[in-house]
Amino acid sequence: MFEGRENQNDHLSRIYSSEHEAKEHMDWMNRLRKAVEYLEDHLSQEYSVAEAAKAGNVSEFHFQRTFAVITEMSVGEYVRRRRLTLAAQDLLSGAEILDTALKWGYESQAAFTRAFRSLHGVTPGAVGAPGVLLKSFPPLSFRLEIVGAESMDYSIQKKGPFRVAGVVKKFTTQDNSNFKEIPQFWEKCNGNGVVSSIMDSAWSGGVMAESCCLGICMEFEENSDVFSYMIGSEVESHSTSISLPEGMEWATREIPEATWAVFPGEGAMPESMQMVWKRIFAEWFPAMDYVHAPLPELEVYRCHENGHNTFEIWIPVEKAV
Repeated sequence: MFEGRENQNDHLSRIYSSEHEAKEHMDWMNRLRKAVEYLEDHLSQEYSVAEAAKAGNVSEFHFQRTFAVITEMSVGEYVRRRRLTLAAQDLLSGAEILDTALKWGYESQAAFTRAFRSLHGVTPGAVGAPGVLLKSFPPLSFRLEIVGAESMDYSIQKKGPFRVAGVVKKFTTQDNSNFKEIPQFWEKCNGNGVVSSIMDSAWSGGVMAESCCLGICMEFEENSDVFSYMIGSEVESHSTSISLPEGMEWATREIPEATWAVFPGEGAMPESMQMVWKRIFAEWFPAMDYVHAPLPELEVYRCHENGHNTFEIWIPVEKAV
């Protein structure tokens, strides 16, 4: 276990808008634009997230996480919405339902009908009927926005390895449901006493000794909207466990040594934390010479004696190639 700062100084680094950073942002937007162009070119055929990332000259993991945070949907959800938008246009032009389903990647008319109704609120057979409204999702576009009034604090630290334990649940980014359901997961665990028990089980001598609880985004499933989220704490051994309500299971995970970009925050939850998440991927990454390493992300909650609680978001990073 060791800790350090990139510039070996005691103050937090700051990120400001500048001509150089504007160029970095433009370069990053061009990479995203090329990746999206690949997806658009492959809407009526098989596509690969890995190939989209390659088209944008960025790692697959970093592309998926950045895309999900700044657009609030996964790559797969974006492709689904675009395909169903174009499918509606085909149906309006008189195309047969089965032909349209096969063209846009559905193996059966039934599967296409379910997906179509999920997005548009009507069945394919209702397209063109009086009063029927359809949804349209245009291709993503990116623009440069110069901002300079608000700085962003961060530090670069090396931490680990360490062990965490807690309760785990799977979530999906589809329709941004994770932004609503993860706070509900916390509310449930606070209400049934699980969070208090997790805090009591935390190892006071560990890497995260000053934290009272952790939220961990991990196990992102490849080419999927699904990931796992743990409410837990650092523990000293695998044998650490707590009594849990029926339907909840205790899990342990190992967090390897890594370089972390650490972003402090405070304010009303969950809005303040979700805002920091978005700024990290929309502002910080495009201006920095780092990419997201394929490791878990940490939400570190710190409890202070004066009752003024704060948080930090820990993102595993590595130098961009």
